[in-house]
Amino acid sequence: MDLTISTIGMKEKIMSTLRKGSKITIVLCLLALTTTAYAGDPNGAIRFLMAIGHIPAAPVSVLNEFVDLNSPEAIGNISAEARKILRTMQSKQAFNLVIVGSQQPDCNFTPDNVLPEPTNPVAPYRALRTLARICAAQAWLLEKDGKKDEAFDLLLALVGMGSQISRHELLIGAMIGKAVSELGIDSLKVFLKRHPEPIFREKIAKYLSTLPRPLINIMGALEKERGSFTWIQRVLAKPDFKMEEVVSGMGGESDFSRRLAKLIGTPELEKMNQEVLALYDSILAIPATDPDLEKKLDEISKKAGLNTSETQTNIWFEITVSNFSHVGHQIASLEQKVNELLKQ
Repeated sequence: MDLTISTIGMKEKIMSTLRKGSKITIVLCLLALTTTAYAGDPNGAIRFLMAIGHIPAAPVSVLNEFVDLNSPEAIGNISAEARKILRTMQSKQAFNLVIVGSQQPDCNFTPDNVLPEPTNPVAPYRALRTLARICAAQAWLLEKDGKKDEAFDLLLALVGMGSQISRHELLIGAMIGKAVSELGIDSLKVFLKRHPEPIFREKIAKYLSTLPRPLINIMGALEKERGSFTWIQRVLAKPDFKMEEVVSGMGGESDFSRRLAKLIGTPELEKMNQEVLALYDSILAIPATDPDLEKKLDEISKKAGLNTSETQTNIWFEITVSNFSHVGHQIASLEQKVNELLKQ
């Protein structure tokens, strides 16, 4: 499904209609103008951010109704207020933007940031996940209305959206991307059981062939994590260093920051720094497509003494690379689901 709109002469026609159109026509034109404004930009993040802005504001209690709505049966249990969100014109525009965004060649929420510093803006992870959940709910509502093709397009877009989100992000971004893609895959499995027509399987195979594999870029995320760690080291080494900068970047004062303050400028901390960098380098030396990636990440984690109940001798292992092996397992699990979907 290609929703890209040519912008040649479009804006002029829209503006002309705005000057003499009815209220409903004006609303429709404004929505069209929003879509055409970025029709030539290859960054999917722009569409996802615009989609978030189009979803009507709602209490958390209502938004929570969209959690785990990955079957048509569940859609019948949502409240009238939640259903109203799905039916608004603004939300429909958001769903179109998600589909268009998932088709773009790139997705970068912080394109102007050269280094992944903790103080730089990050993607609105929670809002993106909520958007994905609302899209899944909308897909089942469409299916219930007899619009199975539109429902399918939206569920398929979620698989691509998750893969897109994981690009250029830290590990948390990779995990959010994994959750979004998994929502799409799990929902498509249910969809295929209800609609076993070969055309849907063919479209899934064709679409997945256009996405990177594995779907989630764990190595890119770990490279960003390494960059964030080197930023911390540069801050600690500044002549005018202030501990408040690091404390702020880490979310506030804690037992960790107090212990770190005592290590600043010591040979012991420098040794820990080099150990962490060496660990990152050993991880990043593994190709992202290595079939034994999960196993090798486990081996590195075990060798470094991570993910154990024992007290870490390296203070950085408490907040940096400690969970990379777990993420590796999660991504391997997602790839298994992709393969199962292709065989279904």
